[in-house]
Amino acid sequence: MFNKVKTFSLVVTALIIAPSAAFAQNIQGNQQNIDQVGVATGRGNTVVNNANQQSIQNSNSVGNGYCRPGGNVQVSNQNIQQTGVAVGEYNTVVNNANQLSVQDALKIANGYCR
Repeated sequence: MFNKVKTFSLVVTALIIAPSAAFAQNIQGNQQNIDQVGVATGRGNTVVNNANQQSIQNSNSVGNGYCRPGGNVQVSNQNIQQTGVAVGEYNTVVNNANQLSVQDALKIANGYCR
């Protein structure tokens, strides 16, 4: 039992001294949704739906000595919903959508951290 308490005390002491190093984290999330509906009734109707989504996430963390950079969170949510309806003759519906999300994060920690 004494060894378990001693080990637990050492772990707690390590977390108190360097909590940022113990809990350093990078979390990146991306959610992309595309919902397209095209309806054509009659003759000579054209429905065109185009959608492009791109998400680029970069994260760099640099730490020196005892100092470690803290956590980083990047989230990108992109939603496209297009509906095209053509009823009758010689109707044209065109929906175009482009989305781009670029997220860069750079954390640098130098020297002595508390």
